[in-house]
Amino acid sequence: MEYTITKKLKAGKTFPVNQNLAGIVPMATEDEQALLTDDIKQNGLIHPIVLYKGQVVDGRCRQKACLTLSIPVEAVDLDDSLSEDDVKTYVKAVNTRRNLTKSQQAMIAGRESLKPGHTLSAEAKAWGIGRSVVANAKWLWKNYNDVAQQLFDGKVVPIGDKLTTSRVTVAYAYYKSLSENVKENIEHGFEEGTVIKTQAGKEWYYKQVKNLHDDVRVKILLAELANYKFSR
Repeated sequence: MEYTITKKLKAGKTFPVNQNLAGIVPMATEDEQALLTDDIKQNGLIHPIVLYKGQVVDGRCRQKACLTLSIPVEAVDLDDSLSEDDVKTYVKAVNTRRNLTKSQQAMIAGRESLKPGHTLSAEAKAWGIGRSVVANAKWLWKNYNDVAQQLFDGKVVPIGDKLTTSRVTVAYAYYKSLSENVKENIEHGFEEGTVIKTQAGKEWYYKQVKNLHDDVRVKILLAELANYKFSR
């Protein structure tokens, strides 16, 4: 990747951030940011901020440290002729070498696979993560966005009342099991607000309809309602 013009800002000034490109990867945790800030304080800004068309695509945390320390921000420009896909490939490459956990990389790949034109296989290959793990991450982004965000940020998530995990596969297994549970209600087959998200839940509901109602018209109407709930 070719660098061109070097830029420098006065202390207290920062470059705008391209969230679409830089946001592919998570920000550092508080502890990581503190260590980075201390390192820059002791050794200076060794790796400059990387810009694409005047916006930060790599180095948000380094820029934040410079702002905290009130020291100038130095940056280099990527070639403007590069496409956004080229820049994303660059961002992935430099951040794969960072201290990102495998779970964070899987969550990044899973989120990217949700975008048009991006496939599970391609994202799994790009990040060096197994396709099944990326599929689990994608499912979490689609169904439990808050949980996915926490894993993306390198945090742990609850699994049950007392346990937590930072592993994508463990979180997926737990939250997938929750989505398969359809709470029984003797009158309606499901509690108000319950969404049937799985085939198992749908089949359970149909069984309740069959057992509780004799009128064919009512069965059809309730089955249609179950289909609607299932497809949401």
